[in-house]
Amino acid sequence: MGQLFGNKYLKFLAALQGRTIEHDEPCGACGYNLRGVRYGGVCPECGSPIVLGHSLRDALSDAPLREIKRIRLGIWVAMVCLPALLLAPFVAAIFPGDPVPLACGLGISAVWVGAVWLMTPPIDAPRGVRHGFGPTSPLRVAVRGAQVGWLLAYALLIAAWIAAVGSLVVMTAAAALALLIGMTGLVLLAVLLGRLADWCYDEVAGRLLEWALWGLPICILALPVTALFPGTRFFAPILGVFLVASLGCFILGLIFLGRSVTWSVHHAKRQAERDRGLRRRTDRALPPDADERASIPLAPPREQNPPIESQPRGP
Repeated sequence: MGQLFGNKYLKFLAALQGRTIEHDEPCGACGYNLRGVRYGGVCPECGSPIVLGHSLRDALSDAPLREIKRIRLGIWVAMVCLPALLLAPFVAAIFPGDPVPLACGLGISAVWVGAVWLMTPPIDAPRGVRHGFGPTSPLRVAVRGAQVGWLLAYALLIAAWIAAVGSLVVMTAAAALALLIGMTGLVLLAVLLGRLADWCYDEVAGRLLEWALWGLPICILALPVTALFPGTRFFAPILGVFLVASLGCFILGLIFLGRSVTWSVHHAKRQAERDRGLRRRTDRALPPDADERASIPLAPPREQNPPIESQPRGP
């Protein structure tokens, strides 16, 4: 179970054992509000046990369910696209006269940009703003904007293949610069997804993304140096292994984070179903004319008649 949810579920169980419920949580049997009752106890109304798995509050599930589903879809799509996105330039270098790998890379990069936009929706909830997902968050805007570098890099490589020899060097240099922008966007994405892992309390995904966050910038800065200075090319195989390891950590972080977000979607659905059931039971418990009675203004209190003074009787 710990490996399935990245130790998230077991961490919640250990943290909530014996703690008091501090939010509105309906009982699964009778709908009684369990606020103030301890986890692991019984419902004061019907005596049903309070199951920790049902009463567990997931911080990410407080976000809108539609946005959580978008994040989940974006993570799973990105997990499939990222290896192909990074493999396409090497295939194009092996077959320099074939434009098919470049065309495939352009299509894959378009899918990758869409996946990143799905993973970074604007969430104006307080937790979303705090973790960098606010509508005006500079980090979220930078992550989305930098991914255009992948599209630009493959488009320029295709243009360099089509263009004359005179502009080949310029096109290739521009494509390398655009690819560098795309890799920088990948680093920024690792930062934002690390905050998402912190939001949904997934320590394993956060640690893997942190390792990728340290490895990717080193490779991005060192690989151009080895290409420009021939004396440092013997470092290229070491940097290549380091780059593959960093990308592997990034992909594994996506896998664990995708599982945690999937669990958050499941929990948000269960919570919504319990809320709807509680509202139905509350509606059935009210009399049919309860709303009409509540809308009728109360009559003002009647004034008491002043006491009648006794008149003295005549003789």
